[in-house]
Amino acid sequence: MKHLFLALFLTMSVSISAHNSIAFNDVSEKNGSIITKEIASSTVDVPVDNFQAPTRLVHKRPQSGSVKKRLRSISFGTTEWTLSNDVVVVLRPTDYKDNEIVFEASSLGGYSKVSLGDLPSAYALNEIMKTNGRSDLSYANLQQILGGKTAKVEASLDEQTENLSGRSSIQDFETMLQLIYLNFQKPHEDADAFDTSMQRLRNEASSRASNQQKVFADSLLMKWTSYDKRTTLLNEEMLNNVNYNKVLDIFNKRFSSANDFVFVFTGNIDPEDAATEKLICTWLGSLPKGKAEEYSKQGNDHPKGPYTSRFVTNVGMDISTNTIRYYAPMEYSWTNLINMHIIEYIAKYRIMEKAKGASPLEVKTWISKYPTEEGVLSIQFNCNPKAREAVVRLVKEEVQRLVKEGASSEDFIKAKESMFDQFDKDVQDNGYWASSLVRYYMYGRDYINEYRDWIDYITLESIRETLDKLVASENVFEVSMQKER
Repeated sequence: MKHLFLALFLTMSVSISAHNSIAFNDVSEKNGSIITKEIASSTVDVPVDNFQAPTRLVHKRPQSGSVKKRLRSISFGTTEWTLSNDVVVVLRPTDYKDNEIVFEASSLGGYSKVSLGDLPSAYALNEIMKTNGRSDLSYANLQQILGGKTAKVEASLDEQTENLSGRSSIQDFETMLQLIYLNFQKPHEDADAFDTSMQRLRNEASSRASNQQKVFADSLLMKWTSYDKRTTLLNEEMLNNVNYNKVLDIFNKRFSSANDFVFVFTGNIDPEDAATEKLICTWLGSLPKGKAEEYSKQGNDHPKGPYTSRFVTNVGMDISTNTIRYYAPMEYSWTNLINMHIIEYIAKYRIMEKAKGASPLEVKTWISKYPTEEGVLSIQFNCNPKAREAVVRLVKEEVQRLVKEGASSEDFIKAKESMFDQFDKDVQDNGYWASSLVRYYMYGRDYINEYRDWIDYITLESIRETLDKLVASENVFEVSMQKER
């Protein structure tokens, strides 16, 4: 899964909130992406218009829809409504945090629906729409209206999906619903905001060339995707192909219909409250209905068999940066998912113990659903260039030893206990519930009721067999970069 936009192992989003500042986050490479860590380490002040601010997000209330179907889930404690426009709304009351309602929604499509020539505009979209208005309101208008309110909604695209997420207080719940509604209206045109966003992107593109880890991340992505034509890096060439009208058009298309989204609300929300139902029917029941879409399969052209690349850079410190990946076709099943999670824990224990010269050490595993079902074990570390060969050998030997001998009972128990502890913390968080319910509706994976049972089901032998599949495929991807001497 590849070709998103900008950084390693996290997610970028578009934010409309009650603050006059913008933070820029990493984007995940779990799904095969690039690329930016932070466009700025500090916040960016957004100029506020001097004219009198509008007082409403929406000038005319839309015609309300209705609930045409109601379901309840005892296992999840959820209430599901299908509205008259076929929008699915899932509500899960909790008491984990006072005065908080968390929201998430996703729909399949994302960058996979964008043509090759429009990819630069699509990849720049997340950043541009951070400070772009909605409907007839500029971003400054939005900030003025939202002043003093606790409500925000973020919109984003990734390779597979278009997404909305947000949170609000109980009293500002309708404001959050209105922000959701605005994302499905025609986006605001603001050439000045576009120019400002593009300047931030150009500054980031310029800084990447002198950032050692970003140079490595960009090179790693190109090699990992076999220089696929859809792989796009943040650079001057890419930015020269960004078209503002195309950005707005792509955003409008990705959020043109709401009936293929699942809208999940968790926290201080009461499905039995008539006022809550009325608000949801007004703002979500009036959203446009269209043809449901699926993910459009794109290439997944990782190198086959052993692959080794060593290259030098003229920037940064005198260190060697390395990534080793083992990967193979793998069913997107509960057994494999949990096995891979436990492998991540155990491999990190073992490699940290043996490869003392590797620091910092990052061990990640994932199984992709799209474009093909594939499992990956990724190990990334820095080390002294003189010790590179020895450290790489130690890492590979430890992986082979895990395949041959299996994990120790001690490491196995420690990994499971760590997963249980993390799960116990996660299920006390409204955001975890929201994201888990979205995943359940989209992919059929129950991270609430089945997770503990599947961890208990996993054995030392099933872990060894899963790791053996990765190693036996002989797909070993190794990339190393160091400072030119």
